[in-house]
Amino acid sequence: MKTVVFCYSRFGHGAIVAEAIGRELKAEVRTVISRPRGYPTMGFQALLKSTPKIEPVDARLDGFDVVVLGFPLWAGQPGAPMRTLLRQLDLKGRTVAYWTMNNGSRGELGNLTPDFDRELRAEGARIIYRSGTSSVHTTETDKAAFAEQFARQLTRAMETNTAPNATGGEK
Repeated sequence: MKTVVFCYSRFGHGAIVAEAIGRELKAEVRTVISRPRGYPTMGFQALLKSTPKIEPVDARLDGFDVVVLGFPLWAGQPGAPMRTLLRQLDLKGRTVAYWTMNNGSRGELGNLTPDFDRELRAEGARIIYRSGTSSVHTTETDKAAFAEQFARQLTRAMETNTAPNATGGEK
């Protein structure tokens, strides 16, 4: 299946994971770029579900079977620049997987999953797999291992058309 990976990464940790997932899946990687903001602004933007300006990114999905999204969690929500991208993507009928990078204490996916999944489904997406990892306190080796595991689990989910585990997605 032809896959495209979109990633927003303020400090570059997610970009390392995106590139590794792209290599594992032989996928095209597209990066979302936004002007850096301070932590209070980032948190408020996320809580308010704002859509800040991002640099132009190719949002065309023609020819892709699977869309993978990678982003940090800010105040339990996707980093606001990812929301801007989501407004540009046509996810209707698309198979979607995502991963989050979180330095918080709520676990891998934090409190994100129910609300974000509803938003993606409202756009017509079919969520096949999701996962999360810590971002800052991991080595590049850890990030590569996470990417390999994510790619392996996503591939398994696509082959079997089912979620591989409780954090994996819908059955």
